Amino acid sequence: MSESFAKQNSTKIWKWIGVLLFLFSIFVGLGMKAQPVHAADITSSVSGTGAGDALYNNEPINKVDFADWDKYGTYKLTYNYTIASGTTVNPGDTAQVTLPSGTTFSQDLSFPIKATDGTVIGTFSAKSGSTFGHITFNDYYSKYNNDMKGTININVSGSKTHGSKSSDYIGKNGWAWNGDFFGKTYGLDENGRYQYAEWDTKINPNKKSIVDAVITDELQDTTKQKILIDPDTNKPVLRLTDESGKEIPSSEYSITYTPSDQPTKIQIKWNGTLDKSVNLLYLVKVTDPTYVNSGDATTLNNDINITGTTKDDGSGGGGKNINVNGKSTGTLTLGGDGSGGGSDFSINVKKLWNLNCQIKCNTKNLFLEVV
Repeated sequence: MSESFAKQNSTKIWKWIGVLLFLFSIFVGLGMKAQPVHAADITSSVSGTGAGDALYNNEPINKVDFADWDKYGTYKLTYNYTIASGTTVNPGDTAQVTLPSGTTFSQDLSFPIKATDGTVIGTFSAKSGSTFGHITFNDYYSKYNNDMKGTININVSGSKTHGSKSSDYIGKNGWAWNGDFFGKTYGLDENGRYQYAEWDTKINPNKKSIVDAVITDELQDTTKQKILIDPDTNKPVLRLTDESGKEIPSSEYSITYTPSDQPTKIQIKWNGTLDKSVNLLYLVKVTDPTYVNSGDATTLNNDINITGTTKDDGSGGGGKNINVNGKSTGTLTLGGDGSGGGSDFSINVKKLWNLNCQIKCNTKNLFLEVV
């Protein structure tokens, strides 16, 4: 009887072991199914994204020309990428886009790549100062996995410093802004896009003696940008500095904002003779929804001019009075843009058997008809 009892216990134990092994296999299977697909770098399967693939004005880059590009300039490059047929593109997969030697990104970038119907294919991103960026794909190409291609337009800067391109009297530049501006921080938004831009003007760079100097700065594209108002002072976030960066005392000039509540024009009248180089710096809030909402490219413009009277220093005898009328326009492009797509065509196959086949049929008796 004890032997029978032992056999029964042994049988029950093996049954429980079997149940446990079965349950364990289920959990393992579920765990394996739950494993996410890891993002991969598929750059090797994507053509058109190398340093030598960039186009400038829709033409291959002339190496002699771009080697002379200025670090303070902006140059628009185009890349046409193609994903190799048969490549599996999973959500999160990336492809690197490399800039030509001597160029860098002048600003942080994050913008969508879209199909013709507006569907987002992926995102392009890059860091300011970097020599490469990345396309990050979503699940679009997992369905539209034939003829996978697209285009990316980005802005870069060169590496040469050519000195000031100002006129004798005035010169204007614009910059995407992220960081400290005279003691306060003005950063990116939650999507990593610029909220602010800086307009920077060099006034009287050659230090001429200008009497009755009047500087008039006026924003263009006022639906895209607004002069930033400091809530602590209720005045524009603006500074006038000398060449060393030291603020110029307000006793040396008078300034008027028009309109007073949300100005689009700044006018500065110099008291006495303006005989030094001056920097006018101020921030604007970027308001263009095209850029703010998605990072798509937007262009901002700003005009400035200076009037007054100076002496013609080429006469050798003190010169004669000449009228000053200097003008400059600043242009700043934020963001970038990309487009692309693919197709999801498929082939249906119908089997047609040769009716003359009596008993044994093989592949010689099988015809395929594409429908």
